[in-house]
Amino acid sequence: EKLAACAGLGADVCINYKTEEFVARIKEETNGKGVDVILDNVGGPYLQRNLDSLAVDGRLFIIGFMGGTVTEVNLQAMLARRLTIQGCIDPHDF
Repeated sequence: EKLAACAGLGADVCINYKTEEFVARIKEETNGKGVDVILDNVGGPYLQRNLDSLAVDGRLFIIGFMGGTVTEVNLQAMLARRLTIQGCIDPHDF
């Protein structure tokens, strides 16, 4: 139902994170490049996977913490691909 709603809003690719490994699927759909922007409302447990899904110069906007606020992350990926992580509450920050 959620995937259909996203497709209805114009999403090119919809991924069910409960049944698919989303990092692998993103890499597959983007020919290994990754995506430019991720809006993350889960937080902690998805941070590393979100970083792994970003393209060079990609941006991750953390907009919620449904999964928690604490995690461990490999900073090498951020430096090597010039990734940006930004926290924001106001949708105008995007």
